[in-house]
Amino acid sequence: MPNNLHRETDLLLALATLVVVAMVHMTPVHAQDADITKQLQGVDLTGVKQLKLSPDGELAAGLTKLYSNPGARSGSFSLFKIWSVQEQELLHQIRVPAEAYEIVFSPDSSTVVTAEKKGDLGRGTTVRAWDRAEGKERKLGTSVGKIAEHCFSPDGRQWATLTLLSAWDHPTSVVQINVWPVAGKGKPVSIDISHPLGWVEFRPPVKAALEDKLWQVVPMHVRFSPDGKQLVCKAGLRTIYTIYDARTGKLLEHANVSSVGMFESVLMI
Repeated sequence: MPNNLHRETDLLLALATLVVVAMVHMTPVHAQDADITKQLQGVDLTGVKQLKLSPDGELAAGLTKLYSNPGARSGSFSLFKIWSVQEQELLHQIRVPAEAYEIVFSPDSSTVVTAEKKGDLGRGTTVRAWDRAEGKERKLGTSVGKIAEHCFSPDGRQWATLTLLSAWDHPTSVVQINVWPVAGKGKPVSIDISHPLGWVEFRPPVKAALEDKLWQVVPMHVRFSPDGKQLVCKAGLRTIYTIYDARTGKLLEHANVSSVGMFESVLMI
């Protein structure tokens, strides 16, 4: 019994160290859109619905609303723009062939990643990486659903996304985690997390207790370990953590650490 207790304690302490250090290495949250707008007072921001400042503070990136393209085969599009904050100058303006809804800079500010969506039922997301200097695109891949949570690895070579799925997106899985190789090498790693209670009909009637139980046990937040080799995931309403290999998607550890009070003060996911 004492040996089991010691092993459990060691596991919790190791997990605590991993998660705390991972949070320290997270890319900091920068100014909100309103603050960025103040820095771009001389820039035409007509149609821009989202702004992000690069970690080095030199660039601002924005996504516009969806524009129609009457008579053209390409259909609707949105614009992805990059400005020089100091020069108040538009550096790149690129057409995205769908509604772009997420934009984020890599930790070293060299790359911008965008996510665009198509469709309402069974919605699909396309992820692209853009070179800061030349605005060249690399299509990283596609996934189902809409991204709800995302983070970069500390070295900026990988981007992890967490998608909440409906029955229209996937027949059995409720969460999908993807690891995108932003550096352009390798293929995306996909982790499908099934409903813990088996198949559930997501149309009425749906019992509130069932829904509550679902979001207590499936991952809702994701972060990289400091070396970028592991993903630390946290369930929505309970302090349940799962650890996956970021290179293979394999489940490495599962631990319920709800009794460790320090997580509530240091873990911000």
